[in-house]
Amino acid sequence: MEQLFFLSIVMNTFGGLIVVASHFGDKYPFFKQLDALTQNLGVRMIITLILLVIAVIKLVLPFYGFPVIGDLLPTLAGLSLAGILLFDYYKSRQDEPLPSFQMIDSILLKNKFLIGIGAIVTALLHFLFPGAIIF
Repeated sequence: MEQLFFLSIVMNTFGGLIVVASHFGDKYPFFKQLDALTQNLGVRMIITLILLVIAVIKLVLPFYGFPVIGDLLPTLAGLSLAGILLFDYYKSRQDEPLPSFQMIDSILLKNKFLIGIGAIVTALLHFLFPGAIIF
């Protein structure tokens, strides 16, 4: 399904840009504006929901290849980005974080820059090699 393939590439790239926006916000005004735009609860939840839905559908219906393995990296990138966006927003709104979110904080939020760059690279590879297994 070509539409889902395209949406996966666009949303993984857009989600990756949102995640790295806070890192590049001081140097580039575009990233500062993007970060400010995505601090809105409605915008963040819509982007998170779209990323989750596309990742779950890509897990079941790959563009080309085998189910689950066919689009493994784009699916993992989408799920990781959705988790980062959701828990980053949750963490910014909580006064005292819950102890159950310590593992999520140590894995996802501490490495969000690397995961964002990885999602952008994965989207680029997924675009360049649509029929390759794992991409």
